[in-house]
Amino acid sequence: EVRVYGGADAEFALFEDDGLSRGYQGGARTVVHFAWTEARRELSIGARIGSFEGMLSGRTFHIVFVYPGHGVGVLPCATPDKVLHYDGSAVTAYAPANTVELSI
Repeated sequence: EVRVYGGADAEFALFEDDGLSRGYQGGARTVVHFAWTEARRELSIGARIGSFEGMLSGRTFHIVFVYPGHGVGVLPCATPDKVLHYDGSAVTAYAPANTVELSI
């Protein structure tokens, strides 16, 4: 689950490797960049960079735009705002127009 807390532009990178070896030091890893643009209420998920043996070829991201009463707490949100099937290509998700102010 990817939770977006509005209020300002933000970015982070998802780093993955095999979780077992030091292969990442030789380049056996992937990085996916995420960027939230507040003014456009847009979450950009960049193209996957890199690869390693045994990596997932695709994944599903449950995107939750957090606002009071929605997406709060430690448990996964029962109703994500967007479900993105990511295959390593860049993709963009927009916060629903009917959400209240995103920052809490």
